[in-house]
Amino acid sequence: MTLGDVLAVLATVVSLVVTGMAVVLAAALLFPAATGRAQRQLQFRPWLSLGVGVIVGLVGGFPALVLLALPHPGAKLCGGFLLSLLGTRVVVGAAGVVQVMADHIRDRSPSVSPFAALSYSGGLFVVAFLFPCFGWLFLLPIAVLWSLGAGVTALRWGPEPRRPMLESDLPVVQAVSQTSAREPGVVP
Repeated sequence: MTLGDVLAVLATVVSLVVTGMAVVLAAALLFPAATGRAQRQLQFRPWLSLGVGVIVGLVGGFPALVLLALPHPGAKLCGGFLLSLLGTRVVVGAAGVVQVMADHIRDRSPSVSPFAALSYSGGLFVVAFLFPCFGWLFLLPIAVLWSLGAGVTALRWGPEPRRPMLESDLPVVQAVSQTSAREPGVVP
């Protein structure tokens, strides 16, 4: 291995990190509604996102890879189209993960601007996959499946998932139930 080979590998890794971070940040900034839905899905139903990601990854990813391996150009085109559909879902879900991380950064350091927190979390999200063995074989597949599940649920048709009721919501619920129990037409 020569110095040129080492520099080529290093340049490839750096370009993958920079483009991965740029794509995730661009998705978070350009599609705030979709990535916000993915963020809420990851915050309130994380295991559902992982389950959906595993199922969609097996049902959609495996046939896409099989189609790409076939020699027919039409099959390769269909496989590439299917992989690009899955890729868009992964990017939207990954932007949701980055937004969750940015919220945690802002909670711990309120002086950080929202864009800086988003940038820090995007960088941390992508650089974590460079950790040898653990990042490649454990973090990356789990993050891709989680992002895929969050992206699929964020871009699906239908109502948005509601957050579970918290204990802090109880005074509001009790006040509403007390006002609805009064006689109609009587204003307190």
